[in-house]
Amino acid sequence: MKYKIKTVVLAFLFFVLAFTYSIPASFSDKAVTIKKFKLAKKTPSGKLSTSKTAGKTSSKWRELRLIFISRPKWIDEVTVKYFARVKSKDGGRNLAGEITYVNVPAGKAHLSSLFVHPTTLMRFGDIDAVHCEIWVKGKIRDMVDWPRKPQKKWWEMKAPMPGVLLTKFQTPFAYEGDYAALAIKAE
Repeated sequence: MKYKIKTVVLAFLFFVLAFTYSIPASFSDKAVTIKKFKLAKKTPSGKLSTSKTAGKTSSKWRELRLIFISRPKWIDEVTVKYFARVKSKDGGRNLAGEITYVNVPAGKAHLSSLFVHPTTLMRFGDIDAVHCEIWVKGKIRDMVDWPRKPQKKWWEMKAPMPGVLLTKFQTPFAYEGDYAALAIKAE
């Protein structure tokens, strides 16, 4: 009887351990984590014409820059969703955008960024809050708020303006930078 119980217990432990180690790391909530977020002012280098709107000239862009870490050897897709709030006299606007990276290798410094065009900033005002979420396999794996944790989920309270946050390839910064870029999912 003792040997049967020991055998059953050992078999159970073997299956638990085997199952635990066979779960892909991409299912873990810690598979992708945010290391750093920064809201940067950016001006194109080189000779680029500036936009002239209503007598004002501006070439100052805003970059929403996020660095994340992925732990599994490979992740099929990582989607970073960005929400930015701009304050203006008419009550402000919420801007939204997302970018999906494919075939993401394990790494300590994957850079993701979206940009706000100077004319958008001139029209609606500067960014006063940002919320970012990292999604893998349909679940939020990590999130960050700038400048700090908000009292309310402002990004859910007002419908965002889609298409206003631009990828690096839609800006003059397309070929700037010395980091290894991740592949972006074609839509």
